Amino acid sequence: AQRPGSANTVDVGAACIHVDGRYLVAKRPAAKGGGWEFPGGKRERGEDLRACLKREIKEELGIEISVRPPFLVTKTESDGRIYRVHFCRSRILRGTPQRREHSVLKWMTPEQIRNLPLLSSNRAAAEMLLEIGTIERRKRMRSAV
Repeated sequence: AQRPGSANTVDVGAACIHVDGRYLVAKRPAAKGGGWEFPGGKRERGEDLRACLKREIKEELGIEISVRPPFLVTKTESDGRIYRVHFCRSRILRGTPQRREHSVLKWMTPEQIRNLPLLSSNRAAAEMLLEIGTIERRKRMRSAV
C-alpha cells in the first residue's frame, strides 16, 4: 500500500518458505528477466503484509503458508520507483508448491542459494538466512548436550 507522500514507493512481500533447512527459490521466466528469487509480490492498497504474502503465494504456487514478521527489509530503485521488499520466513500449511508463474522451483540450502544468480534485491536475504541457519544449528547443538 502506498502512503501519502510516497506515491513512488511499492511494498513487496517475499516468502522465504523453509522445510528441513532448505528454502524454496523460484526462477522467473525469461520474459521477466529469468533471475532467481524468493517468491512473492506487490502489496495491494489496504492489504497488510501477511495477507499480501498469503495471497501471492496461493496465486503463484497454489499453497497456503504461515508468515512470520519480516527479518529483513531492503530498498531497491527501478523505473523511477522505490521497491521496499519485506522478507519473511514462512512454512507450508497446506499443499505442494506448483510452478504457475515461474519456470523452475528448487529447494536449496542457504549455502546453495548464495551461488545462484539471484535478483540483487534478494542477495542480502540469502546471506541473512545463512546466518539464521548457523544460529539455529548452534541452539540445537546446545540443547542436545
